[in-house]
Amino acid sequence: MSSTKLERVIIVGGGLGGLATALSFYYIFPRHNLKAPSITVYERDTMESSRLNEGYTLQLRNDPSSGGIQALKTIDEQLYRDIKQMAAPTGNKNIGMKIGFGINCDINPTIKFIRDTEHEMFRVARYNLRNRLVEEVKRSSSLSSVIDLQWNSHVIKADYDKITNKVIVELQDGRRDECDLLIGEYFVGIV
Repeated sequence: MSSTKLERVIIVGGGLGGLATALSFYYIFPRHNLKAPSITVYERDTMESSRLNEGYTLQLRNDPSSGGIQALKTIDEQLYRDIKQMAAPTGNKNIGMKIGFGINCDINPTIKFIRDTEHEMFRVARYNLRNRLVEEVKRSSSLSSVIDLQWNSHVIKADYDKITNKVIVELQDGRRDECDLLIGEYFVGIV
């Protein structure tokens, strides 16, 4: 079995998952004395404010089943603190909501409100969270050339080249790019 050095990563999708993944590579690799790979994030939106209609909030928790807060802290402690400051006010209560299916005669969805004083949790507007992650990617890009966030770049196809051991992506405008690892954010629908 041959091993390939991870030098180039392409992330398709500049939403929360894609941006957090890019930042994870940027921050976590050097902590383990590894050189972070070159990362390109292709986002089909034309600019960061294209998602103004995303008006809902997300709940970030640090309980074992969620891990959102642990993920932010692992990426960067200051980034976590900045995002926590953007949290929606909840007073001194840690209240979360779990939506699931309960067993009843109608098999209707049930909503449970959870009061949890043991685990930290807070809500943040998705739009603000994404913009803060974009800001962090821009800041990291000004410090090094590890992350390249490309707006208005719609990936339409991906193929694996067995000879070069690379993944080749094709963009809607005809550009092509190659990488050692392709990461597709949820719902990218290219493969």
